[in-house]
Amino acid sequence: YVIANGAEIYAASSAADYSDWELVSDLDAGRFCSEPQIDQNAIDEGILSFVYLARNNRLSVIDYLLDNPKPATGSGLKSYYYSDSRFSNCIDSAVGLPDSPAGADVKSLRCSGSLETRYGEAYTLYLNTTAASRLYVNGKILLNTSNTAEPAEYAVELPAINSHQYNIVIESLAVQQDVLELKWSGKRTAKQLTPAESLYPELNPAPELNLSAPGLALKKKLPESLHDGYQVRLETEQQELIEVEGFDPGADYSLEFALQIAEAGNRGFDFAARSGSGLGLRIRLNTDSLLWAAPLSGSELMDLCDNSQQQIWRIAQNRDSVYVYRNESFVCGRPAVEIPDLAAGGNTEINFASGIEVTDTLNLVKDPQFLKSKDNQAPVGWVSEKKMGGYTESRVVVDHPNWPGLSAFLFRFDLDAKYGTWYSLPVRLKPGSWHEFSFDNINWEANSGQFTLTASGNKEGTEGVTASRDFEIPAENGKVERKYFYFRSPESAEAEVDCYLSFKKKNYMSPTAITNLCLAEYSPASLSFGKATQGEILDYKLEYLHYDDQGAYAPGSDTGIETLPERQTNSFFKVWQQGKTLRLLSYREQARLNVYDLSGRTVYAQCLGPGEISLHLNPGMYIVQLVSRGSLQQQKLVVY
Repeated sequence: YVIANGAEIYAASSAADYSDWELVSDLDAGRFCSEPQIDQNAIDEGILSFVYLARNNRLSVIDYLLDNPKPATGSGLKSYYYSDSRFSNCIDSAVGLPDSPAGADVKSLRCSGSLETRYGEAYTLYLNTTAASRLYVNGKILLNTSNTAEPAEYAVELPAINSHQYNIVIESLAVQQDVLELKWSGKRTAKQLTPAESLYPELNPAPELNLSAPGLALKKKLPESLHDGYQVRLETEQQELIEVEGFDPGADYSLEFALQIAEAGNRGFDFAARSGSGLGLRIRLNTDSLLWAAPLSGSELMDLCDNSQQQIWRIAQNRDSVYVYRNESFVCGRPAVEIPDLAAGGNTEINFASGIEVTDTLNLVKDPQFLKSKDNQAPVGWVSEKKMGGYTESRVVVDHPNWPGLSAFLFRFDLDAKYGTWYSLPVRLKPGSWHEFSFDNINWEANSGQFTLTASGNKEGTEGVTASRDFEIPAENGKVERKYFYFRSPESAEAEVDCYLSFKKKNYMSPTAITNLCLAEYSPASLSFGKATQGEILDYKLEYLHYDDQGAYAPGSDTGIETLPERQTNSFFKVWQQGKTLRLLSYREQARLNVYDLSGRTVYAQCLGPGEISLHLNPGMYIVQLVSRGSLQQQKLVVY
């Protein structure tokens, strides 16, 4: 039995006649103003999940991981054994604990499936091995080891999530004489080999990847060539990251490149693109995989593929989302993120910025430090929904005891009727150009909250919005953080255009302050590829790099369905249906499944290994297609 009041969670058991009440957690005490609703279904999965109404009138969900109520029934991970070191020629498979191969002809192996924890507590995983190995958890690389003469043990903490189940993949160059073991430990679990019953051969769906094609307009070829092709072998001591000129797209754009990688170390081929908003993607390609590398320290597996053969990649950025295609098949989508610059060594990231100082003549803000404004008065040149100035209203504060010699604009969003919901700085700008707006944000008297900053054509920040971003107040009392906002000024036939930088209410927010404002024409758009680091070999051939700045386009013809090659005599998959459920059995160790409707729209796409999967489809007619080793087979299916 559980009582949850304002996020103080207490629990008692019927076995003790409810006399054993204990505090489960009070980490979120005082945040909420309602009794919670409990998710009954989550209890069956070992999750205590509450829905609260927060004080800002928003719904909040808090999850607490309990002990797993389900018995462990697994049999081990699915291991695929390869006769080469590129995980491409599978010669055998088995289900069991991760272990070095028994056969002398095995040169690499991949163990995949899911791991299920027993208790609601933190776990540590240990990989004990002598072989070069990679450990992925939920698609993210947590370990990357080298060959050693003696067994070495590597420990990683399992990420805290509201689930007992984790996807796990181990890729290893282990051969017959190598050591390869997976162990775990926890507060109530002694360090031991991970039991086979806690390991399952099936992967759970990856929620962080969008496997549904976005329905973008189709375009077979992109019109502009940014690079005509390049072939190079870079040795371990060499480093060559090519910056492409002429790349400055709008919010929607498309890139396509044909790439073949003959040899690559772990970092492989780097490719990064960002628009003038600062948002984009950074990916890495090795001989056998595509990885999302934003941030650089947390690479996540996106696709398994044979890059030793030429692959054609299409990148389509549609506003705040990035979509990736390979050989005209949809791979996945991700939210576009801010892509920092790389430091000189290529292993760390540094923030990009125009470098304009507040006092520089290029600064377009006329009173960046509020020196023209008087204490407790409205900031000069600003407009707002309600009156500014006074001892409690939003105002300029000069030479505050906590901030001697400083002038700052103090504003708040905690009483709409009195203070309003927006404050705007009007500026005149060159139309259709990228700008950087930066400012110091001060945590004023240990307050907290968020605000939204927009660039638009009206003072309320509601019309002709060209950019919008949410900002969090610095977490500690007195802390100052530099904030950056990138936007494109509205289009106009005039030499200059009116633009409003509006600070708007995101949620309940006590006073915060800003100062040292800086506005300058600047585009952080960039496009780069190549070998960003030393220490590894990279041998690659870039056939071409094409570009379209007029929109985000999916590759393919008007139908989007690939042309069927000559009829295959030996089918490598079987498909049938049970009601509205599609069941598919694949016989290949690596294949790509695409399901199209008759308009050519991709309704499902996923990488598969051997085995059976089930899909639920709406009534209609579909083309089911499997691509493997350059072969393509497809079948028409009618769902009633």
